[in-house]
Amino acid sequence: MINEHAINEAIQKIRSNEGLQLKIAKKLRDHTAEFTFKESLENRLILPVNDSIVEGKIAAVDGGLLAEELHSIDLVLTRACGVVFDYKNSKLVKNICYPSSFPDYEVSTPTALDSHEAIWFRNIARLEKEIRTAADTISKYSPKAMFLDGSIIPQVSDKPSKESETYVQYEKLISEYFRLFSIAEEKGCMLAGIIKDSRGKQFLNIIEKHFKLSLEEVATLHKTNDSSFLYNLLQEKERTFAFKYASAAEHPILRDFRQYSDRIASFYLRAVKYDRPLRVDFLLPKKDGERLEELSSLIYSLSKHNSQYAYPAVLIEADLRAAMDPKELEIVYNRIFSSIGLRSSIFKLRRNIRPFR
Repeated sequence: MINEHAINEAIQKIRSNEGLQLKIAKKLRDHTAEFTFKESLENRLILPVNDSIVEGKIAAVDGGLLAEELHSIDLVLTRACGVVFDYKNSKLVKNICYPSSFPDYEVSTPTALDSHEAIWFRNIARLEKEIRTAADTISKYSPKAMFLDGSIIPQVSDKPSKESETYVQYEKLISEYFRLFSIAEEKGCMLAGIIKDSRGKQFLNIIEKHFKLSLEEVATLHKTNDSSFLYNLLQEKERTFAFKYASAAEHPILRDFRQYSDRIASFYLRAVKYDRPLRVDFLLPKKDGERLEELSSLIYSLSKHNSQYAYPAVLIEADLRAAMDPKELEIVYNRIFSSIGLRSSIFKLRRNIRPFR
């Protein structure tokens, strides 16, 4: 039975919160004074983004993952595909896939992992495949920019405890990131991660810390995230100031990136009218801001073509080619089963095979 009262309460709560966000956004848009915050790399809250003619090679990498927890092992399939679009006068003239149009997947069967370790293993395996593919794509094709689907560093949830068997795998992953950063700098390639559905709050934390807000306004910001709020603040063809990803001293992942920890930065960009802003995490050039305008302009120019879905086509192509069909996992399982027979280590979990609902 539908609980109309509960639904109406939820509607009123959302409506009220959205109204308060709009008021805060208007207040911030009226703020035109320049500022200097230690977290920010620029001194204006909102900046225009220029359109540009896209020339040369633009690359992207995405990865696919399929996994199943069995009785005493995990079955993990990973794939990554690099795509290079070659543009002339903003027209796509050639596209290349690396290492192939639909790369083979790798199969891993880690044993004796608990639930937390299994999740760490899967995420690290996927990331390692993506980062290695991105580095190899830059090395082979020398694009002017490389886009990753997601951030350019792992998430906090991807880092295992030092006592875990997967920690060695994590350390190897960090080495792959260092290799990627080094090759990108050597080739003069802009490196950025584009997050479709960010729930980050770093921008709002900066706003709360440095702008005079009422207690009600602060409480409102605590009920939302950067991307949702910035839909109300930014207009199309605008971006926020660039800001440091986080403090290395306080962030468990950045601490592992040593010489690069102060060079991971972010901004939000709204490319079209009817879609949310994109979050962009990028590797700051050694000379701060040297290519920031070029990067934001490039992302806008590649993302503006659909009024309801702002995302670079090269990343969409990489996503489609890296995607994996769940049937592939079943095929691999059946091959293993037919080869070794009924063994306790490859029993499927009871919750996945129960004969009743």
